[in-house]
Amino acid sequence: MPVEVTRDTELPLIIAKLWGQVTAEDIVELYRLSNQLMTSEDDLIYRITWIAEESETTFPEMFKAIQKATLALPASTLDSRIHPIFLGTSSWITFARNAFLQHGRHVPAFDTMEAVMAYIHYDLEESAETSSH
Repeated sequence: MPVEVTRDTELPLIIAKLWGQVTAEDIVELYRLSNQLMTSEDDLIYRITWIAEESETTFPEMFKAIQKATLALPASTLDSRIHPIFLGTSSWITFARNAFLQHGRHVPAFDTMEAVMAYIHYDLEESAETSSH
């Protein structure tokens, strides 16, 4: 299966990596694994979805995967607890971002892990400042 999902030990962060031939079932598995890594204390968790350049997914399969991704499943991209972020330069990222935007969900995308981590740290600092006022 071309899905690997891990939880950061210090940040409210899940990292999901997709590679090879990604199917709609793989997207559901990504959500299932993400949900297993979440706790009842997780009001907000960032999930980096890293789509590897070597992804061999065809357009019809990616279309089905996006349809699955827009379902309101626990730990899905539309789950209000999840703050989704895409990592990579795959053309599928633009396609997926547009699909989520049609469902009212903006998903930021970055080319490097360093940029993603800078974004997360900035967002956490902003949230802490907002909640302390």
